[in-house]
Amino acid sequence: MTPSTFTLFPNLPPELRDLIWRHTLPPNIQQALYIYRRGCWQPRYLQEDEEDYSPDDPALNLNFEFHHALLKVVQFDIPAFSVNREAQSIASAWIKEHKLRIRCPMHSPSPIFVREFDPELDTLYVPHERWDEFVREPLDRQFDADLLHRNLSCPPPKFTRIAIDESILGNEPEPIVEFFEWYTSLEELFIVSDVPAGLPGDDNIMVQPRMELDGMHRISYTWSENREKLEWERQDGSTGALRGEVYSLIEENSGEKLIEKLTERGRGNCFRIRPASSIVCR
Repeated sequence: MTPSTFTLFPNLPPELRDLIWRHTLPPNIQQALYIYRRGCWQPRYLQEDEEDYSPDDPALNLNFEFHHALLKVVQFDIPAFSVNREAQSIASAWIKEHKLRIRCPMHSPSPIFVREFDPELDTLYVPHERWDEFVREPLDRQFDADLLHRNLSCPPPKFTRIAIDESILGNEPEPIVEFFEWYTSLEELFIVSDVPAGLPGDDNIMVQPRMELDGMHRISYTWSENREKLEWERQDGSTGALRGEVYSLIEENSGEKLIEKLTERGRGNCFRIRPASSIVCR
């Protein structure tokens, strides 16, 4: 809807016009998913003002890190931005609030709106077909010529949430334990039951559609530090036996080796596994 198709629109009270423009904006971001892609594990030299910097031995100042800035960005459709100044003002405030960036690609007459991965809010999604390279890349990358025989420090990634396909639990040996070799900051693991077809591949197009987890279960398999075990925690007040293959798969893949890894992390580290029904592309 524009003023040219609704001629009475300019006569509406400003507050009502603002409300209408706001309703044209995308829904608020919930559990945003960014698809894992190979190439994010890279070296980085420490700066002099960083805590672990060694002024005496430069060879000790090389970190091997997951650079989440190398993930694809998510594109948003915000047509209101190009309607008029009034609509653009409302859209610009939403863009700023949700940490989007405006890009003006050479091949397009219109700007595009993208959002980079936010490690404090967003979730890294690992499709089943990329599982092997996901768990192998951190080690394989260290055998490349630029890192071979180098002294590397390996801090954990800054993000704490990962989502995987339910099929990984049924087809891979002890997949959950694999996370704690390199992704030791992991606090929440989402298990997605129904994965839609046609998700974007790992190509050179550095933009992906907006994706979010849908149908979050209000039941999680939660690490209890005091009891040193994983227990089902229900937020929905339900009782009785849990029914569903996903719950059985989670229990089967949370054996003694996982308990050992969680115990080794020490106190003050939380972890839970939470099922989700599907992924929605907006």
